[in-house]
Amino acid sequence: FRTPTMDYSAIQDMRKEYSQVGLDEESAPQNPYDLFKLWLQHAVDTKEIHEPNAMCVSTCGKDMRPSSRFVLMKDFDERGFVFYTNYESKKSHQMEENPNAAINFWWAQ
Repeated sequence: FRTPTMDYSAIQDMRKEYSQVGLDEESAPQNPYDLFKLWLQHAVDTKEIHEPNAMCVSTCGKDMRPSSRFVLMKDFDERGFVFYTNYESKKSHQMEENPNAAINFWWAQ
């Protein structure tokens, strides 16, 4: 174990500018899944993104305590996004108790 040498007072200055590409709502596809296909293809074509299908899934069970973890998206269509899980996992139990969930793709370059 090494003692951290970072100057933690600089954390607030670590912001990176991400304004290379913006969303022009006028020219964006009306169907959000078509827009997602464009974004996913861009992420796949960007070689710096090693697993463009990695997504953070956040769930809450009946205790309303949020829980997040990363999984790999296997497919998607108008019905939703597909990932695999063990039916006995915490994630699965939470989704049985509360079917509302959120996903987030982190495609920073």
